[in-house]
Amino acid sequence: MSFLQSVRDWGAKDEGQAALWVSLLIISIVVGTIYFNRDGQARAADWLQKLRENSSIPNDQNIDHKKLSLGSQERLTEQLEELRKREDFHAEVMVFFYARYYMAIIMFPLLGAVSAIMLFFISKKGWGAAKDQLIAVFIVASAAAIYFGAIPAVFRLEDNIGDNKNLLLQYKGLDNELVSFLVTQEDVTGKISNSNTFIHHVDDQMAKLNSLAVGFDYSKVPTTFIPEKVQTAVTNTNSSGTKGK
Repeated sequence: MSFLQSVRDWGAKDEGQAALWVSLLIISIVVGTIYFNRDGQARAADWLQKLRENSSIPNDQNIDHKKLSLGSQERLTEQLEELRKREDFHAEVMVFFYARYYMAIIMFPLLGAVSAIMLFFISKKGWGAAKDQLIAVFIVASAAAIYFGAIPAVFRLEDNIGDNKNLLLQYKGLDNELVSFLVTQEDVTGKISNSNTFIHHVDDQMAKLNSLAVGFDYSKVPTTFIPEKVQTAVTNTNSSGTKGK
């Protein structure tokens, strides 16, 4: 018997078909994870690019060099560069978490739908009499759905996205205020007109905003492989299948 014939014979069996179905499902999960993750990154990067395009660049001709000493101008320029580095950092972190969140909230319902469909077909004959292919796909899809469903809570994706977004926008606001000061020699309230005072103001705000907004929540890790609702459904399916016999 040739090797190819052996593979065909094995594939014709229930366990062979189950392995094939599971392999196709796993490949689909991997492809979907990569695609939606990249799609989420592309969308977020596009939005941020539009925000960066609105960043003001101080025009040397608009700066009153008589009111601002060379030392003050150099320090304000250094602060502006530091602000924009921090903006880029929080933008990158936000995009990272946004892409994972985008991917997870799409994959979770898709896999949940696959699990529900498999459970529907299993319920017709009962868990014991159902085909191996249906059971295998149901188990893998359910496990994957649990995994993707837990990602947002375990990695606190919403909080991490929101915190980095807020820091980005606050740095962006301070960035605009600094650029305006270089031209007007006044802060946003019009109360600070001394360059030394404004430099201290910017340093103070940067110190308050200086934070690494990344958090996780281990307590949200699923403690059971199969959720209670799925266990109940399987039990009911077994009962109905036994009665049907």
